[in-house]
Amino acid sequence: MVRAVQIYVALFIALALPCAALCDEDPGDKSKLKIVDIKVEGLIRVPPETLLGVASIAKGDTLSHQDLIRRTRQSIRAMFAIGYFTDINVFRKDVATGELELSVVVKEKYVVRKVNLVGHDEIEEEDIRKVFTIKEGRFLDSTKLVATLRSVEELYQDKGFYLAEASWEVEKEDATRTAVVTVRIKEQEEVEIRKIVFVGNQELPDSDLKAFMQTREKGYLSFMQQGGLFLNYFFQGGRDGIGGGVHMQSDMIDASQFESWSAHQDVDLQRVKWLYMTRGYVDVKLGQPRISLTPDGQGIVITVGVNEGMKFKVGKVEIVTDDTDGLLFEKDELRDLLELSPKQVFNSEDVMKDTMLLQRKFKDKGFAFVSVSNTPYLDRQDGILDLTYVVEKGQPAYIASIELEGNTSTCDKVIRREMKIAEGDLYEQSKIDRSKALIFRLGFFENVEIINRPALFSPGIRKPGAKEEEVGYVDLIVKVKERETGIFQVGAGFSSLESYLLQARISKNNFLGRGQTVGVQALGSSLRNIYMLSFVEPYFMDTRVSLSLDLYKTAIDYDAFTTDSLGGNISWGYRFFDDYFVYLTYKLEEKDTTIGGRQGFSVPVKSFIPEGLTSSLRLSVAWDTRNNRIIPTDGFYNSASMEYASPYLGGDSDFYRTIFNTRWYVPLVWNFILRLNGTAGYVNSPSESGVPLFERFYVGGIFSVRGFHRNALSPTVPAAASNDPGTTMRDFPIGGNKQLIFNAEIEIPIFRQMGIVGVVFLDAGNAFAEEEAMSLMALRTSTGFGFRWWSPMGPLRFEWGFPLDPKPGEEPMVFEFTIGSAF
Repeated sequence: MVRAVQIYVALFIALALPCAALCDEDPGDKSKLKIVDIKVEGLIRVPPETLLGVASIAKGDTLSHQDLIRRTRQSIRAMFAIGYFTDINVFRKDVATGELELSVVVKEKYVVRKVNLVGHDEIEEEDIRKVFTIKEGRFLDSTKLVATLRSVEELYQDKGFYLAEASWEVEKEDATRTAVVTVRIKEQEEVEIRKIVFVGNQELPDSDLKAFMQTREKGYLSFMQQGGLFLNYFFQGGRDGIGGGVHMQSDMIDASQFESWSAHQDVDLQRVKWLYMTRGYVDVKLGQPRISLTPDGQGIVITVGVNEGMKFKVGKVEIVTDDTDGLLFEKDELRDLLELSPKQVFNSEDVMKDTMLLQRKFKDKGFAFVSVSNTPYLDRQDGILDLTYVVEKGQPAYIASIELEGNTSTCDKVIRREMKIAEGDLYEQSKIDRSKALIFRLGFFENVEIINRPALFSPGIRKPGAKEEEVGYVDLIVKVKERETGIFQVGAGFSSLESYLLQARISKNNFLGRGQTVGVQALGSSLRNIYMLSFVEPYFMDTRVSLSLDLYKTAIDYDAFTTDSLGGNISWGYRFFDDYFVYLTYKLEEKDTTIGGRQGFSVPVKSFIPEGLTSSLRLSVAWDTRNNRIIPTDGFYNSASMEYASPYLGGDSDFYRTIFNTRWYVPLVWNFILRLNGTAGYVNSPSESGVPLFERFYVGGIFSVRGFHRNALSPTVPAAASNDPGTTMRDFPIGGNKQLIFNAEIEIPIFRQMGIVGVVFLDAGNAFAEEEAMSLMALRTSTGFGFRWWSPMGPLRFEWGFPLDPKPGEEPMVFEFTIGSAF
């Protein structure tokens, strides 16, 4: 209040003094006055041209006395509006008959020469300065000083220092009109919210109300929860009028009850009120939260008073719309869609759903600016609430233009080809929502938003027969935030399984911003040597046909045999109705297999084909509704494939293989994600030699059933370790011609912004021989946990698996690390 009075006084003086200086002539004097000169005094940084450039008077002007007064006042207002001055006065000096000089005397605002920070120990200076609104080199502004103190205190409170105080000191130098600002911090002790208590609540327990708040009591897993009460404390004495900040004596802390202001308080009160309104308590009233310190001064107790009021049931539900002729929708049709219905307990969430539903129905008919409001009528005597929805549809709207923002590296066409609506189309909300989902599903963006605004121009598009004034136009703004889609990795490592590990990998999911995927990988270890080149073009020649190409050379040492492969495949795909895909893949691969492996077998086994050329065709179909193909959190992916390899295709192998796969992603509470995966496979051969060893199914490892070593789950046959007649017989894994795998895991956010999540899982699976039937009872099971990090090098997985009911010789725990996404 004092500050406001000072401002008004300053403005009064600034406007009144020039009048006093200019009003020494008789107002009735009609003679003209010529301004022969205008002098400016008090300027330090601001050029005179900037000041006089906004004035309504200039050197050489000839004015009447009244015009001179009026224009001088206008000039002062314009000069103040520049924002550089704290005081402006205009004085007149007569130099001859009918001629005068004007002197403009100003005081510039102080410029902040330096901002000092003292008293900080718990938080780095760099982090504190990030929240400063007062900046060096800018004008001194008391409102920004206050905002700086508030931001600093909120930063400390977010870290648990709820009693932290911030104040300022300002040293001014009039000669240069500069100032040095010192921000002082008194950090106090770190405290925690010990308890949140509600008083007066009868129908809803404290636990329900606290669960709905952002503010949390400190406890187990609290680091995962958003919230933390941002408090500024105001005692009866208030803040110091000069320096700002909070001033508490240590002997006061024991005490006491004090009021609070919270950045989350209003949000929390609204959330609690909303919860009550979903249970029918529309008259609920919440008191101002009261804060008290625990006797040890290390904790906070928050108390909120509640007056629940009466519970209301729904009476009549009506819809009033300006679609009076019912050409768009019949009222009964709309009424049947509403969540809110008579005789049920009133639920404000149903009102929100109904409002969005009505808006969507009309927006899908082209009414982009439809307005839906509601008017409640309360009968407090009988506890009945009648509600009327009022729909004002406005004009139908057409899309004038579609603009893209935020795609600094992604080509426009990559986004535009996912749009289901185009310029000139009638506005349809469902098509806009579908476009948003398809763009996000690309996996190139962290966030996608599509907003509309009244068109900047009218292109003249309208429904045939409609007049220009009967339609409207909107622009769609597609805002995206790009994510890093590239992986560059060069590294070395060591593990008990593979000994040394050398890897180099370059992968880009949005190559050159064209939506293509390019990858080059080289990996070497004691068990594996892999060299791979891959390329994917999802819109070949800008059509709905996709093209992918893989070339590879591998050498892999399994437990019982070693395979060397050289080959590649080329795949063509076609996309139907956005979610349905069909692919045809041709593979050509030369493979050489030798018995031995890590266990040193040397005797061939039945159905062993040492080498051969595989030439095959694979037909695949997929149904994909995932919201993001790289990091899915919602939707499903179902696929089926049939592969046929035959000498008729120019190869040596003769087999056919069928694989079914389903994956589901279900959002849960607290941003948890449930992931489900099921895979079933079958392979057989019409030839007498059977399915080649290297084409059979082997289960186990981080990509199938965790808790078991790679390919450890497999049918076996007894085989000699060497040609020596006295050698011991060991189990030789021959792989199965059938496989069944199930995975269930829950992803738990830890630091979602950094891409770090935890996971707990339950796996089951096995491979079955020809004479065995696939049986759920024969599946091997495991459970475990892990951590995943979407790092700059790519997705890193660290997982610990524990077999359930392990067999003799199996390890009780298997740890695995890999670079790559889960299912």
